[in-house]
Amino acid sequence: MKKKFGLILINILMGSLLLSACIDAGSNPLDSTSWQLYKYRDESGELVPVAADTVVTALFQADKVSGIANCNNYNSSYQVIGSQLTFSPAATTRKMCADPLGIMKQEAAYLAALEQVQTFRLRGNTLEMRDSDGETLLIFTPAGQ
Repeated sequence: MKKKFGLILINILMGSLLLSACIDAGSNPLDSTSWQLYKYRDESGELVPVAADTVVTALFQADKVSGIANCNNYNSSYQVIGSQLTFSPAATTRKMCADPLGIMKQEAAYLAALEQVQTFRLRGNTLEMRDSDGETLLIFTPAGQ
C-alpha cells in the first residue's frame, strides 16, 4: 500500500511540475517586444516626460533586456512571473554625454528605476513598470511609434 501511495504521489508531483513548466513557458508577454521610454520618475520623485531629443529603449528577448539608456547602451536579465517583473543590475557602456543638458541625470534615473521595478502592467499601447508600493516608475510606448 505504501509503495502504491508513493507512486501516486510521485505521479502527481511530476504532473504538477510539467504543468507549471508549460504555464511558465508561455507566460512572458514581454518576450520579443520593443519599447521606448515615455515617462520616468526623476530624482525629485515626479513622473516626467523624457527630455526632448533623447531616446531610451528596451528590447526584451527571452530573459534578457537591452537598449539605449540615452547616452549609453545597457543590458540586463529579467524575470516575469505573472505580473511580477524584476531586473538584475544593468551592465552599461561608460560614455559621458553633455548634450542635451541633463541627459546623464535622466539616464541614471532610468537605470536606477529598473532595479526598483517589482511589477508591470500592459495597458493598451503602454507598458507601465511599478515599484513594491505600486508607484509608477516608468511608462513606455511601443518603439518606433
